[in-house]
Amino acid sequence: MLNRANEQARIFGKEADYADFERVMQETLTKKPMRILGYAILPNHWHLVLWPERDGEL
Repeated sequence: MLNRANEQARIFGKEADYADFERVMQETLTKKPMRILGYAILPNHWHLVLWPERDGEL
C-alpha cells in the first residue's frame, strides 16, 4: 500500500510529522488488527507492506 502527494509536495515537513504518522498507524491497528511487515516514510510519500489477519480484510 502506498500514498504519494501531488506534484511531489512534502507531506512530512518536520520530525514530529513522522512520529505522528507512526502514532496514527498504532491507533489504527487497535481498531483494525493488521500485521505490518515493513514500512517506509519519506518526505512526500509512504509505503506499507501489510498482511491481513484474514482474507478480504485489506
